[in-house]
Amino acid sequence: MLLVLASVALAVAEMFLMEYYIGLEAFRFFLIGFYLYNHGGAKKLKLLWKTVLAFLPWLVGAAFFFYWRGFLFEASRAGTDVQAVLTPLLQHPKYMGLSLLARLIKNTAKITFGAWTIPIYNVLNGLDVKAFWPAAGVGAVIGLLFGGIYLLYQRAESDRFGKSENADATDEEPWLPWQIQWIVLGALSTVLTLTPLILAEREITFSSSLDRFAYPGSLPAILFVMGLVGLIACKWMRTKLLVLMITAACMAQIVNRENHITQTRLTNDFWWQLSWRAPDISEYSLVVANPGGFSPEEDYEIFSPIHLIYYPERDHTAVGSEVLNMGTVRNAQMGLVTDRTIRQIYVWKDYNNLLALTKPTEKSCLQVIDGGNPLYSTSEWSKISEIGAYSKPERILTDVEPHVPSAQFFGGEPDHGWCYYYEKMALSQQKEDWAELESIADTTLAKGFYAEDRVEWVPLVMGLALAGRIEEARPYGEILKTDSYLQFQVCNYFKKAAENISKPAPSPEGLEWLTTEFCD
Repeated sequence: MLLVLASVALAVAEMFLMEYYIGLEAFRFFLIGFYLYNHGGAKKLKLLWKTVLAFLPWLVGAAFFFYWRGFLFEASRAGTDVQAVLTPLLQHPKYMGLSLLARLIKNTAKITFGAWTIPIYNVLNGLDVKAFWPAAGVGAVIGLLFGGIYLLYQRAESDRFGKSENADATDEEPWLPWQIQWIVLGALSTVLTLTPLILAEREITFSSSLDRFAYPGSLPAILFVMGLVGLIACKWMRTKLLVLMITAACMAQIVNRENHITQTRLTNDFWWQLSWRAPDISEYSLVVANPGGFSPEEDYEIFSPIHLIYYPERDHTAVGSEVLNMGTVRNAQMGLVTDRTIRQIYVWKDYNNLLALTKPTEKSCLQVIDGGNPLYSTSEWSKISEIGAYSKPERILTDVEPHVPSAQFFGGEPDHGWCYYYEKMALSQQKEDWAELESIADTTLAKGFYAEDRVEWVPLVMGLALAGRIEEARPYGEILKTDSYLQFQVCNYFKKAAENISKPAPSPEGLEWLTTEFCD
């Protein structure tokens, strides 16, 4: 009884952690039913009644949670508001019912069959040799180890049943073999565990962290697939298929682990580079970002780290952010001012105070787009180009004490390589501190650092040219000519920069050279 109460308490706690996990109670119901079926041999109606009675404690727990969730809890998001979720279905039962049924069928197919193919293809496709062989080696060892143990188990089971064949001849076994039971149990439970997900307008995409809502459905989906595998009569074919599945799954997990390690490093680097480039960011700014190492799915993935760096003492948001998509571009075009409350956090979004940050590739540095004179990497994402014209670098406060990210949240400060000096050159360029720009350019060259992204040579070329050191700037200017579109951009960039300079350039000749050298 104590174990039952503990199980019910954990089940309710699980639902409070993630309401979608209520679907697991359907899986529990069928597990209890099939257990009683295999051990009791009762008729259908009696079996159903015994299953309901056995399941009753968990049913009470689920009912308690559903009552709290549906009638007492005040949802701040449409996806978690029971009334908002069910209202369209009640208003348009035929259309919405068929739509939900179609999505349920598609997502059931994804989680049962697609989960063994699509993620593995996504992870392994295009994998370089250096990363492939370690993952393949470890995956093969684990797969073969499992295959050997599985064969030994099958042999032991065959010997056991062979020796006890006469003794067990009078035992009455369930009329459904275990394979069919697992298929039925897995199919029914998968559909029911996915139903809350579908009602809340979620989808399995194999490309989003939102797939975490499908975790409950993965358990019965595995039973379903194993039931199908169990129907294969040939022992060796069945074993080979399981070994192949386990090997591929292990490879995907190993590669994913390395990808997440890399993503963490790139994410930390992005925010450290922002701190090098931006001593402070004005309140009520709206930041959009293309971080390179990861693709933000929610705005709080941007404004949260910004506040940890620049406004750690605030108990409310001072800088907003937005996920970069077509809606964001259109809002910037219209100059909208909106707000949003998410998880009791109020965020003000003024698209007239937009600041666009980008890291086009893993090897690029963080780049701040100047909407008045935009300059884009040849590897830039098209959405940044669409919104770049609305970016205002003046939202960055330059003449203040720089904020330093906390190593507790962002890891230790990366080595001061090319990106560190690039950010400092870009900051000096924004401040129009030509002497500082020249000094940083000299230090960068003396240390032997160089840019992987060609557009990042621009501030160094400008610093040397404005100091009158045209011949020293020329070789690096030639790099900017190696791509015709980049040269076209640089021509327009330096022309407009010359018009916008408010502090006199130390070398008028160098300024003239910048406006003519790249426009041939």
